[in-house]
Amino acid sequence: MQKPLPPGLSRAIVCLLVTLVMFTSCTKEYHPGDYLANYYAYLTGDSVPTLWTLRSVETNQVTDTSYKGTQKQYFSDGSLSDNLGYKGYWVMVSRDSLIESVHSCLVENAPYYSNHYHIDHIGPQRLELSYTIASQKIRLIYASDK
Repeated sequence: MQKPLPPGLSRAIVCLLVTLVMFTSCTKEYHPGDYLANYYAYLTGDSVPTLWTLRSVETNQVTDTSYKGTQKQYFSDGSLSDNLGYKGYWVMVSRDSLIESVHSCLVENAPYYSNHYHIDHIGPQRLELSYTIASQKIRLIYASDK
């Protein structure tokens, strides 16, 4: 038969455990991994730039493949280019936000304009970007050459 603990000792043990749990839970840092570095690597392809080829454009869940074949490359120095004569710069401000600032190289002194994309999916072989115009969601689906 076990002897019961004195009331003061059991209270002290509970207080010590609560303090210990709170102290250890507040001092540990949370490191979810460097997702932006992974996204940069997927987008750019690191040392050998990934060639992203447009497969389809979806608007209101209707798929259009007439733009199929348009190609784009993102470089690790923050620049980008495509096969339609546009060049510019890109920045990924969060895991689901990509901003491009581009201009036409075919027109002299063409102004830069910005595209703000939501990143729906990014991986080594697939890139899905979307944006909204006049309440219509437009989704661009790319496949990589890797």
